Amino acid sequence: KTFCSEVIREFTSEGDTVLDPFFGLGTTGICCIEQNRNYVGFEIFEEYASLAEDRLKDARIRKNSSLW
Repeated sequence: KTFCSEVIREFTSEGDTVLDPFFGLGTTGICCIEQNRNYVGFEIFEEYASLAEDRLKDARIRKNSSLW
């Protein structure tokens, strides 16, 4: 996840939208959530999409709980 975080931080700004056409397990989306970026991801494999959805939900919960 570190490489993904570094690339997003280097080439985008807060509020930007990142496109990941091969979303996989959602690592790009998680990094975007953590860095206040928007994301759009596409995944054709249902199993990966389902796992990504769970991981993204957890990342949003962690992000929201850290605000309080």
